[in-house]
Parts: sequence; C-alpha cells; structure tokens
Amino acid sequence: MRRKNIFENEDGSLMSCLRPSFSVVIPLYNKEDYIEDTVQSVLNQRFTNFELLIIDDGSTDQSVARVQGFDDPRVRLISQPNGGEPTARNRGITEARADYIGFLDADDLWHPDFLKAAASDIAAHPDITFWSPAYEILRDTGAELARYSIEPSGPGFVDNYFDACLKDPIVMPSTSVLSRQVLLDKGGFPVGIPLGGDILFWAYVVQSEQLFFHPVPLATYRRQMENNYSVTQNAPPKRLDVLDFLESRLRDGDLSSIRYFQFYSRKSAYRQTASGRPGLGLQILGQSLWQHLRAGRWLTLPWFLIECAGLLRVMLRRAWTLRLGKFNASSR
Repeated sequence: MRRKNIFENEDGSLMSCLRPSFSVVIPLYNKEDYIEDTVQSVLNQRFTNFELLIIDDGSTDQSVARVQGFDDPRVRLISQPNGGEPTARNRGITEARADYIGFLDADDLWHPDFLKAAASDIAAHPDITFWSPAYEILRDTGAELARYSIEPSGPGFVDNYFDACLKDPIVMPSTSVLSRQVLLDKGGFPVGIPLGGDILFWAYVVQSEQLFFHPVPLATYRRQMENNYSVTQNAPPKRLDVLDFLESRLRDGDLSSIRYFQFYSRKSAYRQTASGRPGLGLQILGQSLWQHLRAGRWLTLPWFLIECAGLLRVMLRRAWTLRLGKFNASSR
C-alpha cells in the first residue's frame, strides 16, 4: 500500500492545510528594482499552501520598503545584519515551518505552476528530497531556454548529476526545492565561499540524495555578470572550493566528476576573465591543472595550454571592447 504524502488528502487530491507545504526563502540585499516582481511571482502561484520568508540581509536601498508594500499573511520579512547570501539562506532554513524549502533569488522569477509541479511530483514520488525544474535564462538580448547535457523524456530522477551539468547547470538556487531535513543534515549552505558556494553545496547533496528533474521550464534566471550580492562577498576568492571537493572524487576515479571538474574550472575561468579578472581566471585553471597532475593525469597539460590561449583571446577581446567604448564616448 502506497504511503500517503503530506500533499494529499484522503481522496488523493492535493491538500490545503494550515501548515504550509512549502517554505519559500528569498535572500534579499539591495534588489529594489527586482524584488517586487520576484515576490509577485511567488504570490501568483497556483499552488497556494506556502509561506514566503524574505530574509533582508542588511539592505541599504529601498528593497525593504518594496516588500512592506505587500499585504499578504503568507509573507514574512525577517531582517538581519549583512552576512552574505548563504547566511541569509541558512536563516530561512531555521525559520521555515514546512518540510520542503524552495529557494528563489531576489531578482529571479517563478512561473505560476512552479510549486504546483513540485507538489504533484512529490505526491507521486514521496521519496523526493531534491527537486528542480528546467529554467530559462534572461539576458539583455532576451530569454532563451537553458541547454542541458541530458534530454529526459519526462519528469524523473537524474542518474548522474555531474554528467547532467556539462552544459548549463541542471539546478540553480532559484530552481531548487529540498527537504528541510536534508538541508539540516548537510549543515546548510557553506558560508565564506564567494565563488561557487551553491555549486559546491549541490555536489555535497548529490552524494546522498538523487535529484528529481522536471523538464518543463518553470523559472526565469536573470544572467548578470556583475551581480555581487553583498558587501561581504565582493572580495575575489583565493581558491575555488568546489574544485577541492571534486578533487576527492577525481582521486576515486569517478569519470563523470573528472569531466565536470574540467568543464567547471574552464567555465569559471572564462567567466572571471570576461568580468575583468584575468588573474583569477588563470589561477582557477592553474588550480585545476595542479590537482590533475597530482592525480597523475599528465594529459591535462595540453588542455591547460589550449585554455590559457582561450583566456588570452577573451582578455584581448574585452580590452578591445572597452577601448572602443571609450573612443566612441570621446568622439561624441
């Protein structure tokens, strides 16, 4: 006999009760231009049995005032001194009353069926502890669907998380729904990691939990290269902690982790270089190379040289773009 899920009534329909089925956590720091649309996207959910926890992490703009304009009993505004995005998310975990917690960044959006799809999948598969739908990426040039390295025919558990992340990440903070117990067991999001902290956390989670992927796009992620969350995270990282974690998987001979290891270091290095931090980009590649050589994988050396040439090309292209912009400004 199948165990009745917390999302079901006795007749099998999705339930609505006093206790929320989901706690939605939004870490907020200086997003006055976006937070109203983000909050409204949650309040527009067709599945209505949720609480919305907005953790103000010491905002200095009008973000809090924008949130206070919402008159909905499901919205709770919690203020704390600025501690960084992971700290705000972890505060939300401790304040949450539901068994499942969904995370949403303060400038991203949920589509109206986001929670309905999560509730339906969990009702059908009560063993789900980690859930994510597909998403679209909103750039200055418009929106486009994320591209994945797997093509599932329908909702289901992902066999290999690392293989599924070799293009766009299969899960983002704004698409993630996790069991509160799993979040507590993992100790919450890692604090003090200014680059790749969420990627590192997903890697921790999938060591014991299997991701359930819903292939319908149900969230919008705003891609902003210069999008520092808070004053405590502006300092460039000295190392890429997620590479340190993946190194342990590499030593164990996990081929999927090795592929993801190279992919993630390359992607991070190029992004940092394109953002005006070529030294950090080269440092990330160097860290990846050193860890591969320590593991006896000498064939990584040609890969490193090729990627260094790629970083140089990105750096020169950025320098030319900046120079052209200054020239156009001076000629006006």
